[in-house]
Amino acid sequence: MIMLDEKAVDELLSYGALVDHFETCHQDPMPLLDDLLLECENDNGTQNAFLNRAAWDNNKWLGIKCVTVFPDNITQDQPLPSIQAVFILFDGVTGTPNAIIDGASLTRWKTACDSALGSHLLSRKGAETLSMLGAGNMAEPLIRAHVSVRPGIRTVRIWNRSVDKAHALAVRLQGESFECVVAENLEDAVAGADIVVAATMASAPIIQGEWLQPGMHLDLVGAFTPTMREADDEAMRRGEIFVDCRGTTIDEIGELILPLQSGAISRKDIRADLFDLCAGTHPGRSDAAAITIFKNGGGGHLDLMAATHIFQQFQKA
Repeated sequence: MIMLDEKAVDELLSYGALVDHFETCHQDPMPLLDDLLLECENDNGTQNAFLNRAAWDNNKWLGIKCVTVFPDNITQDQPLPSIQAVFILFDGVTGTPNAIIDGASLTRWKTACDSALGSHLLSRKGAETLSMLGAGNMAEPLIRAHVSVRPGIRTVRIWNRSVDKAHALAVRLQGESFECVVAENLEDAVAGADIVVAATMASAPIIQGEWLQPGMHLDLVGAFTPTMREADDEAMRRGEIFVDCRGTTIDEIGELILPLQSGAISRKDIRADLFDLCAGTHPGRSDAAAITIFKNGGGGHLDLMAATHIFQQFQKA
């Protein structure tokens, strides 16, 4: 059994190849999924958590991502990450463990390429301007992944509540095939963009539907709990809504739960997921003027897809 740390994972992967792998995997049936969450309060009264997210790809591959969430880690004299993870990949036929893979890097690549596949299938091919809302750890991978499927992007606007972080990200991306500019006003950041990517920790909507323009593609990444959302009801009403996986988003994440509860949208307004789009059972955007909305919800099936690709790339190296 091999062990692959963050450096090894980053050296083995490229955005374009992983997006292609995801597209191929989504032409197969949905893997079996299950989660186990254990929680325990420590002596300080802080709730620690141990999440196990398992996926089994129809007897071909089997894997589990083990995630620890220990909030007090960041307050120690020698701070540790509050969230740490590993992924264990097994042969789905024999049950033999093949690899232990760094969970943070796997999640970063998976999340970015999930969104990039959505853009590949839904955004307009001639996209030239991308707006990145949020400048956290996922911002750079998301930008690079989107550009890998839309190489015509020439301008990347970056907005963040802390302008300094936006400027720091723009500096890191100097010398790329696109120009980075910092937008200090959120509405200005969204206006006129071909692709808008939101990866914030917002619990209340920051994107107003009235800002959206014909032909725009909106990639919603940040919300991951039943109470979080980044786009308001009007945005959801105006857009053609797609998700990465129906089973891991519709009843799980506030981005969809809340507009469904308010009546802004109905379940039939959620047109397709990546399995439908990659299998060709849904055509994607209706026309060039449509506003497409893609909810990136993640899920254990994507972790498994990414892990199998990492392992296959290691075998080729």
